[in-house]
Amino acid sequence: TLTVAGTYQVKWGISLSGQLHFGSGQNFQVLSSVTPLGLSGVVDNRLLPATTAFYGPAGCESAAPNFPGEDIVSRDCFVGNPIVRLDMRLSKTFTVKDRFRFIPMIEAFNLFNHSNFGSYQSTVNVASFGQPAQVTTIGDLTYQPRMLQFAGRFEF
Repeated sequence: TLTVAGTYQVKWGISLSGQLHFGSGQNFQVLSSVTPLGLSGVVDNRLLPATTAFYGPAGCESAAPNFPGEDIVSRDCFVGNPIVRLDMRLSKTFTVKDRFRFIPMIEAFNLFNHSNFGSYQSTVNVASFGQPAQVTTIGDLTYQPRMLQFAGRFEF
């Protein structure tokens, strides 16, 4: 990951701050939803019978199987999309008396509304393999769409 942050102080107490975050694609564990005997319901298996449909990229299927007629799904062979975010803040400082200051601000998170995904379908014998899944955790801003926030701060 790479994070770059900076602040620019403009005239009249106006300040512009920003943070750019870039994260390369994360590797995900890839599994098969069938057992070597063809039983369903097991999703923590890396063995893939030759008769099972395979939707993963070519690099995920091992060229050297352990048993005849089976392939091994390579460990962590799926790489997700990179994460890119630009967060900005615009604020102005107002001095009230000598010791008191009020600072209203507006903040924009994920300013360019880049789609960031933290979860993917990682079962290789499912047609939706590699498709992103929505992360709905409110507290984690990394995967959220663009958001604006208005705030204020008193200093004394």
